[in-house]
Amino acid sequence: RDITAGTYGEVKQFEGRYYYVREIEGTNFVTVAVVPEEAMDESLASIQSTVAGWAVVGIIIQSICIFLLITYFLRPIGKIGELIVSMQALDLTKRLEIKEKDEFGQMSENLNHLADELNQVMNRFRTSAYEIEEKSENNVQVAERLNGSADEQANAVESLRGVMNELSGAIEVIADGS
Repeated sequence: RDITAGTYGEVKQFEGRYYYVREIEGTNFVTVAVVPEEAMDESLASIQSTVAGWAVVGIIIQSICIFLLITYFLRPIGKIGELIVSMQALDLTKRLEIKEKDEFGQMSENLNHLADELNQVMNRFRTSAYEIEEKSENNVQVAERLNGSADEQANAVESLRGVMNELSGAIEVIADGS
C-alpha cells in the first residue's frame, strides 16, 4: 500500500505506526517520519499528565490569588460596615484607619469626615440644649417672681379696695352729717 498517496503534510496511521510524509521542494524526494504507536501513546500520556499537573498547579495558584483579592476587598468593607453600625448607635468617636488611596481609602476618608461633621453637629445640639435648659430655668425663676409680684399686686389692690370702701363709707357719713 502506498502511504504517500494523497496530500503531503498529514499524519497517517497504518499498521500500528504513525507516518508523516513531506515533500522536499524542488526535488522528487520525500521525507518520511515513522513513529511506533506505543511511543506516540507514551509521549501523549506524558504530555497529558504534565498538562494535568500544571492545570492543578494553575488552579491552586488561581484559587490563592482569588482568596487574597477577596480578602483584600472584604477587609475594608467589613471595617466600613463596623463604622456605619457604630454611627447608627450615635457613637461618633470611632474612625477608619484605611490608608490606601483607592476607592476604599476615599470612602473611609469621607466617612471619617462625615463622623467629624456629625460630631460637631451633635456638640452644637448638646450646647444648644444646655443653653435652652439654662434659659428655661431662668424663665421659670422670672415667672415665679412675676407670679409673686402679681400676688402682691392683687393683695395690694384688695387692700386698696378695702381702704377705698372705708373712705367711701366715711365720705357718705360726712355727707349725711352735713
